[in-house]
Amino acid sequence: MDIRDINMEPFEYTYSKTAGRVVQAIFKLQKDLLDLYIGVEKLPQYPIDINAPINQILIKDFIARITEELGEAYESYLWLYNWVRGDQAHDRETAVQKLYNFNEEIADAIHFLVEALIFTGITPTVLNQHISQFNFPEYMPDDREDTYNLIRDTPMIYQGRPYDGGQIALPHLLDNPLTRGGQSSSPNMRGILAERMWGVTYFLQIARNALKNKPWKQSQMLSDGKVYRTNMVYAFMELVALCQYMGMAEKHFFAIYWAKNQVNHFRIQSKY
Repeated sequence: MDIRDINMEPFEYTYSKTAGRVVQAIFKLQKDLLDLYIGVEKLPQYPIDINAPINQILIKDFIARITEELGEAYESYLWLYNWVRGDQAHDRETAVQKLYNFNEEIADAIHFLVEALIFTGITPTVLNQHISQFNFPEYMPDDREDTYNLIRDTPMIYQGRPYDGGQIALPHLLDNPLTRGGQSSSPNMRGILAERMWGVTYFLQIARNALKNKPWKQSQMLSDGKVYRTNMVYAFMELVALCQYMGMAEKHFFAIYWAKNQVNHFRIQSKY
């Protein structure tokens, strides 16, 4: 089961009640899910003491999960990127799957990052102290001369030469909130996506490095909590910016999270 199997009709009502406050809504939904995962994964109760070596292992595991999901999302995007440049008459079904996969892997990254924030006591209030507003755009990224949109029949310009990919066959996914991210492809966007993902990863690694009690160290020391918290907030900001760049408005950001939240509840209940 994945996000393609989720009935999105209840989401429309949920979003109508949370528009403009989706970060708070995501934290609440994630806590409900996390309360179940605590029993499944034998996790400690949150918030945890970040100075305890065993808790630092847990935090670093969450950070590893986030970067893994970003890598899987980029893998799906690269497939789509090469598909746009190639023969789009083939593998339409795979292209649809990859577009869903890209958005679902981003949703997984949101889940794990919010879990890490919850475990270490970083709340939406703390996030809002750093960000005046999340300012999700209500439009797709601006077209560039080298941009080839999957929803239009236009050529992509690559290094000054046009690549005519033929008829695009995915216009029915444009209005689907679960497939908004990744609808555009170009050499420029591919590079910027990689930079955006590195931005998330960079701040996560700086936060990780602030946790000083390595398993191999015989002496222990207090971690730099301020450095950890600040960089975890920056990582969240970078993940939001990544989603904005890939074409998501607030509704789409919340939609992919909500759908994957439903998938995870199903998996727990079915003992997946």
